[in-house]
Amino acid sequence: MEEQIGRDSRLDLRYVSGEMSKTAESVKADSYDLVFIDDSTYPEERAETIRMIANKGARLTVVVVHDFEVKLYRQAAALFDNRFRCTALNPNTGILWNHAHIKQGKLKLLNNIIRQHRDALAHDELSGWNNAFSDY
Repeated sequence: MEEQIGRDSRLDLRYVSGEMSKTAESVKADSYDLVFIDDSTYPEERAETIRMIANKGARLTVVVVHDFEVKLYRQAAALFDNRFRCTALNPNTGILWNHAHIKQGKLKLLNNIIRQHRDALAHDELSGWNNAFSDY
């Protein structure tokens, strides 16, 4: 991942061995604008990571969870004030936040645009996706 992204001072990649939820205990979630959760081999471990980050009470951090069709992840996400499940693609993506300025209506629109174009555009067809979103 680091090779694809390159060096960027805004990016804080951390390599962790063992359970991510244990590392999440020491993370100051408010220090991050965006947290991606796609860890663990077992659903219970990832659900614990989601709960750990939720319990940090981050005000403006947005958390994105891969495989959000998994009920255990959605249950753990109930600790956030706001949740949105993007269902246009499978696996689903969860977007979780407490007080960040995100409008669910905009997320619904985004989900619908992806649903409308998912069969016609490849995931990496950037110009096509750019055109799909350009009117919004």
